[in-house]
Amino acid sequence: MANAHQNNWDEYLDGALFSQRTKRHSSTKFTPFFLLYCREAVFPSPLPPAFTGEECDTIVIKNRRFQYN
Repeated sequence: MANAHQNNWDEYLDGALFSQRTKRHSSTKFTPFFLLYCREAVFPSPLPPAFTGEECDTIVIKNRRFQYN
């Protein structure tokens, strides 16, 4: 996150705010974004697929083989 001098915190602000605004809150059961705009937010990029540990190991092994060949 922020560097040792803590002078680059602003580079992380957009992501932190987006995360907070798109998280469902237990008290309202809605995201703040939905309460403001009456729709859920569209993420700026597709979310990465969820992999099992075994699938991740296979992907890592294949990538290593590709890098060394």
